[in-house]
Amino acid sequence: MAREHAPDEFSEGLSPSGRASPAPGQVRGRRISFVLSVFAILAATVVGVVATLTGYTHFAASEATEAMAQQLLDRTTAAVAARIERHLLPAASLADMASALPTVASAPDLLIHPVAWQLMRAESEFRSVYSAYIGFADGRFYQVISLDAAGGQARTAHDAPAAARFLQRTILPRADGKRMQLWSFLGEDRRLLDSWVDAEADFDPRQRPWYVSAMAREAQVMTALYTFHSLGLPGFTLAQRFDGDVPGVFGVDVTSADLSHFLQSVLPTVKARMAIFDEAGSIVAAPGYSADLLARRGSPATLVVPAAKLGDPVMAELIAGVPEKGSPRVAGRSSDGRHLLSVAAIDAGPAARLYVGLVAPVSDFVAPLETMRNRGLAFVALFLLIGLPLVYVVARRMSRALLDVAGQIRCLPQPGREDIVVQSFVKEINMLAEALADARESLTAARRKADQ
Repeated sequence: MAREHAPDEFSEGLSPSGRASPAPGQVRGRRISFVLSVFAILAATVVGVVATLTGYTHFAASEATEAMAQQLLDRTTAAVAARIERHLLPAASLADMASALPTVASAPDLLIHPVAWQLMRAESEFRSVYSAYIGFADGRFYQVISLDAAGGQARTAHDAPAAARFLQRTILPRADGKRMQLWSFLGEDRRLLDSWVDAEADFDPRQRPWYVSAMAREAQVMTALYTFHSLGLPGFTLAQRFDGDVPGVFGVDVTSADLSHFLQSVLPTVKARMAIFDEAGSIVAAPGYSADLLARRGSPATLVVPAAKLGDPVMAELIAGVPEKGSPRVAGRSSDGRHLLSVAAIDAGPAARLYVGLVAPVSDFVAPLETMRNRGLAFVALFLLIGLPLVYVVARRMSRALLDVAGQIRCLPQPGREDIVVQSFVKEINMLAEALADARESLTAARRKADQ
């Protein structure tokens, strides 16, 4: 049966009991329509569930991603430390093997040393070696410098000709007891390109840190960071003593610039920063550090830079966080909460210990997660845009069904009025409508019996 309009007396302001309904503007308390109530409840439920699931998923994924990022950073730092050790291995091997050659103890002459060709070949093969040299107990000295070392900075620092490949340096005693110094540029084919002589040499190998350290030990040593006399740039030396008629020390130099170029090639992310530092907290190498060193080459006192003066407060914090000498690893977050930190020790020799530190922004690792989160939020917004109108439609249908039930209740005391048909997808509302229909029939039957 079709749905009827409400009885006429309701439109006249009368309630089913005959009492007057509240006049317009006279409201018995604050009321909200059923449609808005149901809509608000359902909408709040949907939004709350979606927001909770989205927030929890993002939080859990962020924690998991950060933990994975820290593990990745630690593995990367350990791998870089191992690669640096392998990078330094040729220098250590060269110092070990060359010091055992009988010809190393031979005195150099004005032209060349017996091991010169072997040293030049080794420097051509091992790009990590800046120079190899021999210092004798009587003050003589012989050195072969690779001009392509330190990313080409050796060539710039020595103002070498374009065709030059090696720089040979020899210090010999003079007849008057003083010492002279001969410099020679050699090409790739070992031919002499240019040379000059310093009548008096101001360099005494016996006073250099590599010589003093190596002569005090039987095993190979590695010096602390210091400024190379020939290059004017910092680095460290792997040195080993040898015996002979005139004993001495064989040394191999590795520059900070060379290690800086090496670090630049192994950075794990675009925004990551890396540095090698020693136990004193001085920077040994860092990407981009070599150009800064070259600019300050004329001021040796400023070449060994403490971490605090690197211009990177997060890296300085990392270096300061190494609790004690020999600590193998430090990892965690920076104090600003925006960076992940990792430190690993480099096994570079018994005399000095180096560390590699890695700093990476958390955003480098969680950026993909944030992209997924933003896409998820966009999907949720689309879902709500479509879902909330559907929620309103559902609430509206429930409201209309309840209004129909209210219409039945109002028709109960009015015989002869036609029932209002209630149709709802809510089972309880339909049951209530059926119960009211039964009550109406009972009342009608009771009136008829009373009228008889």
